[in-house]
Amino acid sequence: MAEQPAQAIAHTLSVVIPAYNEEQGILGTVQRVLATRPALEAMGVALELLVVDDGSSDGTARAVEALPLVRLVR
Repeated sequence: MAEQPAQAIAHTLSVVIPAYNEEQGILGTVQRVLATRPALEAMGVALELLVVDDGSSDGTARAVEALPLVRLVR
Protein backbone atom coordinates (compact mmCIF):
# COMPACT_ATOMS: atom_id res chain seq x y z
CA MET A 1 0.00 0.00 0.00
CA ALA A 2 1.40 3.42 -0.93
CA GLU A 3 1.99 5.94 1.84
CA GLN A 4 -0.30 8.91 2.02
CA PRO A 5 1.52 12.21 1.43
CA ALA A 6 1.83 14.32 4.57
CA GLN A 7 -0.65 17.16 4.80
CA ALA A 8 0.52 20.73 4.82
CA ILE A 9 0.94 22.01 8.36
CA ALA A 10 -2.21 23.97 9.12
CA HIS A 11 -2.30 23.97 12.91
CA THR A 12 0.07 23.83 15.86
CA LEU A 13 -0.44 21.87 19.05
CA SER A 14 1.46 23.39 21.97
CA VAL A 15 2.27 21.03 24.82
CA VAL A 16 3.47 22.66 28.04
CA ILE A 17 5.19 20.48 30.62
CA PRO A 18 5.72 22.06 34.03
CA ALA A 19 8.90 20.74 35.65
CA TYR A 20 10.34 21.21 39.11
CA ASN A 21 13.33 19.05 40.05
CA GLU A 22 12.51 16.52 37.32
CA GLU A 23 16.06 15.82 36.14
CA GLN A 24 15.53 12.06 36.49
CA GLY A 25 12.17 11.93 34.72
CA ILE A 26 12.00 14.74 32.18
CA LEU A 27 13.77 12.88 29.37
CA GLY A 28 11.22 10.06 29.33
CA THR A 29 8.32 12.49 29.43
CA VAL A 30 9.71 14.53 26.55
CA GLN A 31 10.42 11.41 24.49
CA ARG A 32 6.83 10.21 24.92
CA VAL A 33 5.45 13.55 23.76
CA LEU A 34 7.86 13.78 20.81
CA ALA A 35 6.88 10.26 19.74
CA THR A 36 3.48 11.68 18.74
CA ARG A 37 5.07 14.11 16.28
CA PRO A 38 4.94 11.92 13.12
CA ALA A 39 1.25 11.12 13.63
CA LEU A 40 0.43 14.76 14.27
CA GLU A 41 2.33 15.92 11.20
CA ALA A 42 0.49 13.34 9.10
CA MET A 43 -2.72 15.10 10.16
CA GLY A 44 -1.32 18.54 9.35
CA VAL A 45 -0.54 19.48 12.95
CA ALA A 46 2.85 20.78 14.06
CA LEU A 47 4.03 20.01 17.59
CA GLU A 48 5.45 22.72 19.81
CA LEU A 49 6.91 21.36 23.05
CA LEU A 50 7.70 23.70 25.93
CA VAL A 51 9.14 22.69 29.28
CA VAL A 52 8.64 25.27 32.00
CA ASP A 53 11.30 24.95 34.68
CA ASP A 54 10.07 26.62 37.84
CA GLY A 55 13.41 27.21 39.57
CA SER A 56 14.58 23.62 39.85
CA SER A 57 17.66 23.12 42.00
CA ASP A 58 18.72 19.94 40.22
CA GLY A 59 19.78 19.57 36.58
CA THR A 60 16.32 19.77 35.03
CA ALA A 61 17.05 22.88 32.95
CA ARG A 62 20.43 21.56 31.82
CA ALA A 63 18.84 18.26 30.73
CA VAL A 64 16.13 20.05 28.74
CA GLU A 65 18.57 22.46 27.08
CA ALA A 66 20.38 19.47 25.58
CA LEU A 67 17.22 18.18 23.88
CA PRO A 68 16.42 19.08 20.27
CA LEU A 69 12.89 20.19 19.37
CA VAL A 70 12.14 21.35 22.91
CA ARG A 71 11.91 24.93 24.16
CA LEU A 72 12.89 25.64 27.74
CA VAL A 73 11.11 28.44 29.58
CA ARG A 74 12.45 29.61 32.93
